[in-house]
Amino acid sequence: MSLVRFDQVPTKSDDLDQLIRWHLKKSAPFPVEDACITHAPAAVSPDGGREFLVALARRETVREYEGICEEAGLQAGLVDLSTFSVINGFLASGRIPSGDWLVVHMKSDYTSIAIMRGNDVIFFRTRPEGEADAFTDLVHQTTMYYQDRLSGQGFGSVLVGGTGRTGADVEVARLDLETRLGTAVQPIDPTRLALLPDRLGSTAARATPLVGMLLRTRQEVGVA
Repeated sequence: MSLVRFDQVPTKSDDLDQLIRWHLKKSAPFPVEDACITHAPAAVSPDGGREFLVALARRETVREYEGICEEAGLQAGLVDLSTFSVINGFLASGRIPSGDWLVVHMKSDYTSIAIMRGNDVIFFRTRPEGEADAFTDLVHQTTMYYQDRLSGQGFGSVLVGGTGRTGADVEVARLDLETRLGTAVQPIDPTRLALLPDRLGSTAARATPLVGMLLRTRQEVGVA
């Protein structure tokens, strides 16, 4: 995933696609010819430039996910990054925090962190787990970049969710963030975005990306 900025944006979608592919050739870890690429408009710069949120994945990796669905007699309608599905849950539900907001999504093998400015992603980074100070470093580096390069004036909301490596990881991270940022940090609760069965109980957090995907899909097809 990357944020790509252009001073001038082509008016034709095909020309924009080609421009983004050309830009990614310089930084992609594998040939863009072997990739599935999708993009969406992001923030508009004060000088009129435009950023695009671009996701790139190996085509063979995407096919692995699609193949699992096909073996079960299903068709994969959407292959998405779980962290963006969490964010889409807030965007599609209309529960968008005011001001800049920080989202931390923790899984067993990685932690992703995104900074939102309204509806727009202005920063995104993923760091593999494994190092004891990985989370501390990620938060510190992100905060410094936010203040120095993104004209950050402080977060209106900070949200932490996911599963972590152990059941206590997310709560430990939440308390650590409160200390470091000096602000209240809220757990990401999918039940605030949609009605979920009571039987999910403590496992509801695992359903957050799926809730986000469903809400996004309902919004796109115009289902109330």
